Amino acid sequence: RVVSVAPAAERADYARVEAVVDVLDSNGFALKPNLTVDAAIVTRHLKNVLSIPLRAVSRQRDQDFVWMIGGLGRVTRRNVQLGEGNEDRIEIRSGLGEGDVVLLAR
Repeated sequence: RVVSVAPAAERADYARVEAVVDVLDSNGFALKPNLTVDAAIVTRHLKNVLSIPLRAVSRQRDQDFVWMIGGLGRVTRRNVQLGEGNEDRIEIRSGLGEGDVVLLAR
């Protein structure tokens, strides 16, 4: 059962909140006090979408874009339309195709 949830998320793109949860394992043993755990709550699973690492996307003047390896191995800028995402990956609705190679920011 959830005991409490922090009042605000850290980012607007995804919700990172702190929650206090009472957990009993299947044998009825409670976890020890003050232990922490990192967990992900999957609220939606998208199928058949193209996604790339979020850190591959840049933004300038309200336009999202990626740097990619184009013809003859040249680095080119490609505008993209973004969809849903999380803290790690973002859906690409248009601008890239399967097999395109994008560069990642450090």
